[in-house]
This record gives sequence, structure tokens and C-alpha cells, in this order.
Amino acid sequence: MSLSFVNLHGASITPAKMEAMRAAGAEAERARRAANKPTELTHKGWRVVGIPPGLLESAKAEHASVIETARKAGLPGDKPFDEAEWLRKQRRQAVRSKPYMLREAAAQCAELATKGGWLEVRVNELTSK
Repeated sequence: MSLSFVNLHGASITPAKMEAMRAAGAEAERARRAANKPTELTHKGWRVVGIPPGLLESAKAEHASVIETARKAGLPGDKPFDEAEWLRKQRRQAVRSKPYMLREAAAQCAELATKGGWLEVRVNELTSK
């Protein structure tokens, strides 16, 4: 007993026709994927990032408490807090979750963030390939 297939109109479909339809579908899928890939950079706006106010002070306080705990436990805890290294390693957070569409607006936001106590404020351009 062999399987026989029919299309929606009731006409029989042979295995050769099924293979041809499968190959045509795969080719169409490849063409569709190739057409969706953008070839140039797309501008997605400007994002303002920095280190929020108070984060440096809390890191210094945490470091001091760790040193104090180490001293109480009898361990050497004399390494001072290196602010430059901490700033270099710290991940920048977005000042605003939604990016700005205009560079001037992002620059104005960066200026306000700096006045508000944010550290290491930068304006990054968002692009996609």
C-alpha cells in the first residue's frame, strides 16, 4: 500500500511533483532571507550613558566595610580604593531608556545629566547592520 497525495482541488500529486514543490519552497525561503538582510548601516538614534549619582560613594562605602570586615577577621585589608580603576571598569547605564532621534537633544540631556551628578557621561550613536 502506497501513499497518494492530492492538492486542494483533488488532483493527485506525484512524488516528483512533491520534490519539485519542496525545492521551490526552499529556494523562495533563501530568496526571502537574502532580501531581508540590510546591506547598509541603519541609524537608530543617540543614547546618553553614564554612571548614576551616588554609585561611586556607595562603592567606596562598600569597599570600606569589606576592609573593616577583613581587619576584624585578622586578614590583610590595606588595599586602598582605586577610584580611577573603578570608573574604568564600571558599566555605563542609560540616562534615558528611549534613545534620542536628534544629536542636539542627546547633547542637551548629557549636559543636564552632568549637572545632575552623573559621572563619565557620553553620547553614543546607535546603528545596526
